[in-house]
Amino acid sequence: MSGVNLPAERMFILDNRRGRSKLSHDAFKNLVGRVCRFSEIFNPSNGSLQRLEPHIYLVYGNYFARNSNCEKFLSDVAKVELKYQDDVENVLLNQSSIDDSNQEKLRQASEFIENYENGIIENYQERYTQTDVGKACIMNGISEIDVFAYEDIMQQQVNVYNAFNIKISDTDQLLNVINNLFICYLPKDKKENLHRLENKEARNFYSMLLGWRTDNKSYSEMIALFVGYWSHLVQQNKDTIVYVGKWGDLQYPGSNAAHYTDLKNKNRSELVNLAIVRIKEEQDFIDNVLIKFVEVLHDLSLIEDSFYAQIKYGTDDETVICLLKNGLSCVRRAKTTP
Repeated sequence: MSGVNLPAERMFILDNRRGRSKLSHDAFKNLVGRVCRFSEIFNPSNGSLQRLEPHIYLVYGNYFARNSNCEKFLSDVAKVELKYQDDVENVLLNQSSIDDSNQEKLRQASEFIENYENGIIENYQERYTQTDVGKACIMNGISEIDVFAYEDIMQQQVNVYNAFNIKISDTDQLLNVINNLFICYLPKDKKENLHRLENKEARNFYSMLLGWRTDNKSYSEMIALFVGYWSHLVQQNKDTIVYVGKWGDLQYPGSNAAHYTDLKNKNRSELVNLAIVRIKEEQDFIDNVLIKFVEVLHDLSLIEDSFYAQIKYGTDDETVICLLKNGLSCVRRAKTTP
């Protein structure tokens, strides 16, 4: 590598937040550490030790938190001479300090773990789930609702579905069942994104997204469909105030943050840019949150196997699903046609 003078790797940071909180020192350090991999640094043909010192640029603009102080943020997260001590937030770790402020959080965490795998917590004296729906919720990581408080009434609803031999086979029915069986038991002060499913228009929106998923739409197709959907709302004089997360500029009644925007005030270029970032976030929401409720319904045999496979994998072809499960994510997830 002698004589080779390659520029250091670069990272441009547009936002100083991680979720709703400011990026911490540890999170910033972890982010910087991902700029370049050792395989690139020590590559015998084009590697360079200069890559160990990446150039990090904070782009102080519209994406930074309102009223943020860029210099103070940089001082807080990047000064190497300051001594930092990890803030242990996980109540299950030995280093965590338990007091009145997090005692209930520890109890809930222990309760969840013990119900997930019996015998893990020594001298356990708390609750166990007593119903099929309660067990399915725990096994699929449903922590958004108090499973123990509502499992009996949820099981009664599941029994009604079974009595009528309900088998979910389309996205509209899926979103309605998720709302009726789970969303109505959410705490009113948490999970704003899930609370949106109480609104019929929001359920229609996610029904559309899941429909694209089952049809295995490409990214470019989804962008065009997203913009078309929004344009249709404007043209039909329907409600054009939509949820766009951290890219919002409007507060919805009852909300404490500007997570909404009015589509009527956006030109086509702005709609396309919004569609690009929203598709990624909506896909994350489906994959990390919504799919858990789909898994519960599948465990309770309330959803058709073929439809479940299309929701989860984008196909019901068993061969393609097998390849996907074994890590071949580049496989074309074609939907099986009769």
